[in-house]
Amino acid sequence: MPPSLAPQDIGFADPMKQLLGCHADIRRFSGLMLRLDIHLIHYGPDDTARSTAHDILAYFEQEVPLHHADERGDLFPTLRRLGDADIVQSLDALDAEHESLMRTWRAVRAWLQGVRDRRPSKRPDVLGKFAARYPAYADREEREVFGAILRLPRDQLLSLADGMRRRRTLHGAG
Repeated sequence: MPPSLAPQDIGFADPMKQLLGCHADIRRFSGLMLRLDIHLIHYGPDDTARSTAHDILAYFEQEVPLHHADERGDLFPTLRRLGDADIVQSLDALDAEHESLMRTWRAVRAWLQGVRDRRPSKRPDVLGKFAARYPAYADREEREVFGAILRLPRDQLLSLADGMRRRRTLHGAG
């Protein structure tokens, strides 16, 4: 199951490490959704399934919105100001893809809530699509825009780290 999401586990000294760590968790939890689906076929909504659904929901409902706020609130506007047309084009495409992922998430979330609450519904047709697309989205961010973080001056990196820390403190996650 997931590692502790306790505040002491979240490091903000290096914004890149924080962002990449969240992407690693997105990949892990996306794979866990698919394993949960198989588990349900064999065992139904037992305690393991319910706990797993709870953990996935907690991550995607608590940490992922903070991660997206880090990106959309601080990182992406900062990268846009670099004036690199390729970066801006990638950010525009990522914004559109993010909206599509959030629409798909709603169906997956309802299914996970049902498993957690012992009232499972039919597996959503978009489960596999979501579980594949979200990690691919993270891969694209890393490939196309995260390299530009290295071009930011130290004061901007510190500002990004401060925004991440403040956001989680306000939301009780850090």
